[in-house]
Amino acid sequence: RLFLEFIRKDAHYQRVYEGIYILFNTGLRISEFVGLTIDDIDFDNHMISVNHQLLYGRNKVDNKLNRGINAKRYCATATKSSIERFVPMSDALLMFLQKYYRDTAEVREKGNYVVDGYANFVFYSKRGNLLIPQTTTRTFKKIKICYNNAELKKSKAENREPILLDNFSPHILRHTFCTRMAEKGMDVRVLQKI
Repeated sequence: RLFLEFIRKDAHYQRVYEGIYILFNTGLRISEFVGLTIDDIDFDNHMISVNHQLLYGRNKVDNKLNRGINAKRYCATATKSSIERFVPMSDALLMFLQKYYRDTAEVREKGNYVVDGYANFVFYSKRGNLLIPQTTTRTFKKIKICYNNAELKKSKAENREPILLDNFSPHILRHTFCTRMAEKGMDVRVLQKI
């Protein structure tokens, strides 16, 4: 809660609040999150289909202009488990995603990428580029440092012990999602499939 509240109010990092909120409430891997397309979201049935992931890295290019050169590029692949799964959306998450999608139409139009047959991606940077899992992980580290610095100042001014964040990555949000669902009474076997 402290992490989300800090991001929501921070002038610089509030731009990533929506994405982090969605990660907290879906349990998606970061590569699945950045690869999410509007076609994967069933707004009528409150369901997200997870059937691919978006990766970015070095791939051998083999064409007449770049023969043998290693080039960085996006690629879409099967998920880690290689099976499609479905993530249910709460009413709150559904409304949040609908609003986010409406509010970011202009940014998506800048990018309009097609990667290995996948198009209509949901998440883009403010410049209209697709998100990169590694960059998202680095952003988490920067947010943690900013949060801890702000918390140290705030706790000193309030004469109390600081509540600091340990090192963590976007993958922790997947674990947080599972824990929250288990606390709400979701059957462990159902949670495992999600």
